[in-house]
Amino acid sequence: MSLLNVWTPTDIANGQKQLLADATTTDQGVTTCTGADATTKAQWATFFADVKTYCAVVPVWFFPTGTNETITTGKLADQLQAYQRELFAWQQRLQGMKCSVLVNNPTPPSVAIDPSVVSAMRWGGVIAGSLAAAYVVGKISTTLNLFGTASVLRSSQKESRRVLRRYR
Repeated sequence: MSLLNVWTPTDIANGQKQLLADATTTDQGVTTCTGADATTKAQWATFFADVKTYCAVVPVWFFPTGTNETITTGKLADQLQAYQRELFAWQQRLQGMKCSVLVNNPTPPSVAIDPSVVSAMRWGGVIAGSLAAAYVVGKISTTLNLFGTASVLRSSQKESRRVLRRYR
């Protein structure tokens, strides 16, 4: 089990190719299906158009240069998984209408992270953030002498020298 799932542009592109291939096969079954009514076919056509639009997006690491290019983000991966699940639901629905459609169950999403691990990560982040903030405040206050500590240190050094001179 991993705590982090990293999607590369290649992963997204491969997923898009598979999604489009599965959706195209399903579309062929829908066009020849006599058991689906006109409303269902229209809803399918809208979904299929959305899938084709999504699959036309080209994921890149940085600096998109083309009109269809976009930076690979978690949102892009989430959309891919959502379309896969929705396509699976459509395939089951159409198969129930006696349409000749292959059902392709997408790979289930990764196993959910244990809530205790999430809680530990959250508290670890809070503690790390608090320590970082304290460090920054300490550095800034020392540099800018916000709390007068430098003058207190200088006066205590002078007092120490005076006491030492007295006992020599």
